[in-house]
Amino acid sequence: MNLTALPEPAVVLAETDGGALEHAYGTAEDTPAQLVALLDGDQRVRSQALDHLHHVVHHQNALYVATVPAALYVAGILSDPRTALPVDKRPRDFPGPMRAELLGWLNSVADAADDQAEATMRRFGFPPED
Repeated sequence: MNLTALPEPAVVLAETDGGALEHAYGTAEDTPAQLVALLDGDQRVRSQALDHLHHVVHHQNALYVATVPAALYVAGILSDPRTALPVDKRPRDFPGPMRAELLGWLNSVADAADDQAEATMRRFGFPPED
């Protein structure tokens, strides 16, 4: 099996013009700073950055042009020890590790991509079950 290595997170940021990309609320010029904030030392800042991923970059399970570089960045930082730091989850939940939340987010993005691919295949007359 030949797997392509993920790009370095810093390279993803350097090569991505957030202002030229879109997310749920328009231009994604705010997204690169939010991606960097995922590794911030302040739990509140990390939690807000995670919220940005869930509610702006992948809002209501939709995929946007900004979702792709964000997913590459997130996948690239999973091995960073700072992803073991806690983030706030839902109200009344205990904080949990950022890494688990990021993996859940990536899973949601992958599921959405799979759903969109299936819908496209069906639209063109190629049902996946065939």
